[in-house]
Amino acid sequence: KLASAMLEKVFLAADTVDPLYSMLQAWGPGKHTKRYACDLAEIVHVSCKVLDRDDAANAGDAGLKHFDLAQYLYKLLKQPNTMDLYAALLEGYASNAPNVNHFVYAFLRRVAMLQIRDVRNAAAAAAPPSTAAAKRFAVHPTSGDIATLEPLLYRVRYFKAFAALLDDRKHGRVDATVDLLCDLAR
Repeated sequence: KLASAMLEKVFLAADTVDPLYSMLQAWGPGKHTKRYACDLAEIVHVSCKVLDRDDAANAGDAGLKHFDLAQYLYKLLKQPNTMDLYAALLEGYASNAPNVNHFVYAFLRRVAMLQIRDVRNAAAAAAPPSTAAAKRFAVHPTSGDIATLEPLLYRVRYFKAFAALLDDRKHGRVDATVDLLCDLAR
């Protein structure tokens, strides 16, 4: 109960004390060292793991607030530097420690599997049917088959890094953690 109360204070309170958002926003490829980027990736990884385990452990306890890990990831992804940080770490996979490559894999996999929330239908349902907002949000997107945030990985930096990964795999120059990244590239 004490641990859940601490998690609630850090992640769920209206005035959260989680400084990760500002650290991700401040990160820049020329501003900080690679070690700092690795540390940020580790903080994100551990935070997601703790929140995921806490949510699973408290699934049957009606007295505790339940944490929405997807909402937390959406909040992290609002920072444009977040995906750039992981792209930079992915590009340096050959010199990364195995645990850093695992953190990169885990985050990119979470992003690729994260379901898109349909904000158009939510806004249309909240607005009266006769308003212009309801009509504007009632339009169906042309890419209706896209259900996850996987397209966030469709950037040139990621394609180049994945191509290098697959090339190294073809030549047998990968270890087990890099092999996971190769599986993500497929």
